[in-house]
Formats: sequence, structure tokens, C-alpha cells
Amino acid sequence: MEYILGEQVLLRGYLDMPYAAYFRGSSDAMEITREELRILERTYEPCSQRMLEAEAQAYEPCSQRGLEAEAQGWKRLRRMGLIEPWREGRRVKAFQRYRRCDNTYMPAANWAITGKCNYNCLHCFNASGNQGSYEEFSREEALRLVDCFDECGIVNITITGGEPTLHPNLTEVIHRMEERGLVLSELTTNGERITQAFLDELSGLSYKPLFKVSFDGLGHHDWLRNRAGSEERTIERIRLLVENGFPVQIQTSVHRKNMDSILPTARFFDEMGVPYMRIIRTSESPRWVRNGQEYTLSIPEYYRFALNFVEQYADTGGNMRIYLWQILSMRPKTRTYSHSNVHIHPLGYREDIPVCMHNKRRISITPSGEAVPCSQMSGWLKDKGITFENVRRRPLAEILKESGYLKMVNYSVGELYARAEESCGACGYKRVCLGGCRACAVLFDGQKLRPAPEEGDPLSPYYGSPDPLKCLFFSDFKRKFDQLFDQKGWSCENNFDLQPVPG
Repeated sequence: MEYILGEQVLLRGYLDMPYAAYFRGSSDAMEITREELRILERTYEPCSQRMLEAEAQAYEPCSQRGLEAEAQGWKRLRRMGLIEPWREGRRVKAFQRYRRCDNTYMPAANWAITGKCNYNCLHCFNASGNQGSYEEFSREEALRLVDCFDECGIVNITITGGEPTLHPNLTEVIHRMEERGLVLSELTTNGERITQAFLDELSGLSYKPLFKVSFDGLGHHDWLRNRAGSEERTIERIRLLVENGFPVQIQTSVHRKNMDSILPTARFFDEMGVPYMRIIRTSESPRWVRNGQEYTLSIPEYYRFALNFVEQYADTGGNMRIYLWQILSMRPKTRTYSHSNVHIHPLGYREDIPVCMHNKRRISITPSGEAVPCSQMSGWLKDKGITFENVRRRPLAEILKESGYLKMVNYSVGELYARAEESCGACGYKRVCLGGCRACAVLFDGQKLRPAPEEGDPLSPYYGSPDPLKCLFFSDFKRKFDQLFDQKGWSCENNFDLQPVPG
């Protein structure tokens, strides 16, 4: 039987990962060996194991051991799904072929293509104040950035805003991504401008994007979104997405005014056929501090709300996968859950690993072109006047090779714990906590642990602080969540032995 490179496989190489293979739509690459790449390159055209062995012997005599190793490599690549049986007419596309990128490994981007928005939400974390933003990428800049993503081996793109559907060239940009073999993995939107014509434009994509649609509780959505009638219109747009077969994730911000509406909201969208819901504590972004700080759930309030929600939703018979921000994800279909705060590195605990692997693997780009460690801190950074690099002023490949931005996303666990020795040094959970969420550490004010900023390094004292949500989670609430799920017969997928031990 003849085989060919898998239809959804891309081959890339980076300065710190010379040989890598992606399945389009997956969040990470698989590191492969040089020998495996050599075999995969032979499958650009239909090829059998026997043909490969004959070719190898013709060009370079192989020992029996070498042939056996080659045979094992062939079988391994088949098991991994990187090669598949050839069918008549199937050809490997140019963008699938191996290309070496002159930058460090960065598989994904979160791109705010425009700052313009048809809403003026009270809590927007992209905003530094209540004024609207009019920054956006021009058509030429947007298409050029897509080409830069391709050149740098960034293959998974989330497009957000502002409201991305306001960008006049959005569909052209998406189709340029498709031509380059890049995947629009997610589109974050308020949903207002979703139309059948727009969905028809996306229907021909080789990978259907996940639509992340904001909806903040039945009876409460209009208030937070600052737009009368938006609740009814958003429900209509979500129903349209479901009817067209696009995956949808409801993005719900929870606060004191709407917390009692979250369970009915989950049940409502569950019955509609929405597969995912993410519930997020409305946090201390500059705009929310100005507009609704008194409605912010304290950390204990948020955890108690989550416990109550989990207990009730687990009994509804619902099927949605629920993500409770900074706590856990629950999968009713398999009756399993996993803790978001438990980070187990494949190689075990190491102080040289980045404190946030999400930031390490996903560059966030604001409407003005700023490269920031995390989109959720973009408004705060703008408010403080903290900048790193800008893709309008410096080539993306250079930013991903050596820059202040890259230094920050590579900020290590060891560096954080050196700064936070007083609070974290003796904690037995630090090997799985890793200091917690960087956006939470940045957004929470009044932390006594922050030393004075170093010259030319304004963010480290904030980025390098521990996240207070995690301290309370590990000291008290993790045990409560585990007990609750255990009573309901659910199993945990990452419940390692986390009993406190001397740090």
C-alpha cells in the first residue's frame, strides 16, 4: 500500500524546535526527529515502505539495523497519523511541506484586528478607559501580518477585537489565511453582526472556527453590554450559528448582579445545542474598576459561586462542557473534570520552564500592533503606558527571535519564586501552581510583594507576582471541589498527589 503525508499535517522547524509536525487545528506541534522528517519528506508523493527502503539503499548502503530502524520509524509515523493511505487524486499542498522558520517556536496568535466596537461594554479588558478605540489594521497591514504569521510558523489564529466583524476586510483576511494553510481556530465576537451571508462566506473553510460569543446572563446581558435589545439579538445569532453547524462557546462574565442567572442561562443554551460555555469572574480591568467595581465578586465569593453552580449543573443532565475560569473544566458526557490550576510539566517540575505556557505559545497582538504577553492584560498595559514591541514597527520574526516581549513570555518559574520567596517559598503546592495566572497577578492591585520596577523592565514586578486566587484555591477550595465531584461519582483527570509538603 502507498502512503502520503496526512491531509491535515504541516511540517515546520524553529530555532528551538528544529523538526515539528502539526495537525491543523491542534494547539501544539509534535516534536519529531530528523530521521522522521526525512521519511515524511518522501511522502510528498505516494510512497510505500518498500519504495523508501529501495531508495535508501540505492543512494546509501544501509545495514540491516538501519533498515529495521527505518521500518520502525515508518510504523510509528503511521500510528501517529502523520501519514495516511494514498487515494487517487490526492496531492500534498505546498504549505504542508517542511519549512524552517528563523524564530523561536510560537504556534498560535490572538489577534485583535480592530479596536472598533458597536458596543461599549462596562468591563472590556481591551480598553484602558470608557472612551472607544478606533485603532485597527488596514487591509494592507492585515494581509501582510497574515503573511508574517505564515513565515514565522504561527499556524493557529484567534481573531478578536473590538468587534472583528466590523473590520471591512475580515473575510478577505480569513481567506488569505486559508490560502497559506493557517487555521482560523476561533472568532471572538459579540454576535450582533453575524449573518447568514457571513456564515456562507466561511462555509468553504477546511476547518470550522469556534465562535466565542459573549452572553452575560438571561435578563442581565443588556446592562453589562451597555446596549438595549442586545440580549434578544445575541440569542438569535447564537441560534443561527448552531443551525449552521458552527461550534459555539458562550462567554459569560459573572458578577454580583447576574450570578443567580448563570445556571438558568447554562440550561437555556444547553437545550439549544451549544456545546461549550466559559464562565469568567468579571475582573479588575481599568474599565470595570471605573464602572462596576462594587459588583465584583471577591475571590471567596467567586469560589463559593462556582461550587454552587457545579453542584446544581451536574444534576441537570446537561451536556455542555463547562469551563469555570481559573478553577476547572467539567465534562458531563464522561463525568470527568480537571483542575485548571494544576500544571504538570511533561518533564516534571523545573524552575527554568515559563511561568505561563499559554503566553509562551500564543502571541497576543492589539489593534495598535502591540505585542503583549496576554490579551487579558492589554487594557491595563495601555493604561500604565507599558509597551514592548509593535509588529507595525519591527518584523514579527525579529520579535520572536530576541526582544523584551520574548523575555517576558519566557519569564521562568524560578524567577517568580525568587521574587515571591516570602509567600511561596514554603508552599507545598508551588510545584503544580507555578505562581498562578499572570493576568490575575497583574490586575490585582495592592500586592505588597511587588518590588520597585527595574529600569527598562516595568512589567516584571507585576508579571512576577503570585496570583492570590491560587493561594485560596489550594489551601481550601480544591479539596471542596474534589469532595463534591467524588460524591457525585465523577473522576478527576489531573488529581495528582498535592498534599502539602515542605517547600
